[in-house]
Amino acid sequence: MRPFRFVLHMKEYGWEPTVVTIDAPGQVLTEKEAELLEGIEVVRIKPLYDRSVTAESQLGLAPVWNKTRKKGPNPIDRMLNGMDRLFPIDSWLILFWMKYRQIEETILRVQPDVLWSTGDPWSGLVTGEKISRQFNIPWVADFRDPWTLCEVRSDGKSPLTQAVDRRYENKILNTADKVLFQARQTEEKYRAYYPQIRSKATTIYNSYDPLVLDDPVDLNSASPLAISKGNDLHLGFFGRFRAMSPAKLIMDVLESAHRRHGPIAGRIKVHPFGPLNLTDENLAIEHGIADQFIPADAVPLEKSVSALNQFDILLLSTDTRRNEIIPAKLLEYLAAARPVLSMSRNPEVAEILERTGAGVQVDSNELDTVADLLVDCVKAKDEKRRMPIPFELNPEAVQRFDARTTTEELATLFDSIVGVRNYGS
Repeated sequence: MRPFRFVLHMKEYGWEPTVVTIDAPGQVLTEKEAELLEGIEVVRIKPLYDRSVTAESQLGLAPVWNKTRKKGPNPIDRMLNGMDRLFPIDSWLILFWMKYRQIEETILRVQPDVLWSTGDPWSGLVTGEKISRQFNIPWVADFRDPWTLCEVRSDGKSPLTQAVDRRYENKILNTADKVLFQARQTEEKYRAYYPQIRSKATTIYNSYDPLVLDDPVDLNSASPLAISKGNDLHLGFFGRFRAMSPAKLIMDVLESAHRRHGPIAGRIKVHPFGPLNLTDENLAIEHGIADQFIPADAVPLEKSVSALNQFDILLLSTDTRRNEIIPAKLLEYLAAARPVLSMSRNPEVAEILERTGAGVQVDSNELDTVADLLVDCVKAKDEKRRMPIPFELNPEAVQRFDARTTTEELATLFDSIVGVRNYGS
């Protein structure tokens, strides 16, 4: 969705994108997405095996979740997931090798002024480096996620595989004309570890896009009051809980709330967009809180704001080792203009929430603090007073994350590489 939001607006700033992407037969564009992409060339590389239906993504096809969650990944998926741990870079590299002729033909036909590739998959950056050298094209390497410097990414990888990954990462960073990150903390971490990128690294945040949304919200009308019907307090979590965004944090909070406050804690309801996985489901049952998790139906991106606007509070919960990334769902939360509660240790997320007035971050270690806060929110709903979450939305600060703003930043970066300001051409 990061490149999707960029390409929709590039023509406004003098750039015409051609997208080369791995095809995902198991996923279908919505009518609105297809309409927005009209006039933008999308070249699809067809894989031998469709992994999109079982990929652990923020949103997906609900029937697939329901069908696979009891039995887990099929044998082919398990094999490919294992390969990604043992195979240097990632197993998508095999596909790019096999389809490299198709990529070459696209480059020769389009004759691009700039090449822009994103990772992960990291094989996309490796392929981008090869294309850039072969065709002598200025190249922007977009680390939309950190690679070897992310502790979670290195879990389970052998020392040899990690060494190969670091070698290729170093090569990519040396070759790229510009290196792009989606979080300032990630940029600073990479600058410290790879000093050679200091003059060419920059951060452009992810974005939300009112053009995509069916029901964009008037940011000036944001309310700090609970808005859901009934007596319960409803927390929305956009996406499903997964390895990178674990359910255990909020489960621990609910346990603390029950221990400290008794039955009123049962009125805190959590709504992920998709069912709990088997491990989380069993854990919730074991601790007697399963009835407090009520999965919402998956929705296409254009309906995200209207779906999120039914909740009193929007929840961020990330793996405690991922302190250098900004969860993409935060941008949808800003667009929805509902109070955000972040359970993290990421100072950049805390800074964004403070700057936009969109909510508060509490250290993920402070479970009792979050439990007390949520119970106080239940009481505030009963008393029809504002919830005790800092929330004074600043529309101008939120609009800093509008897709047109971030696309203009990217277009300016492209302009700086080719040395031509070609607005309106």
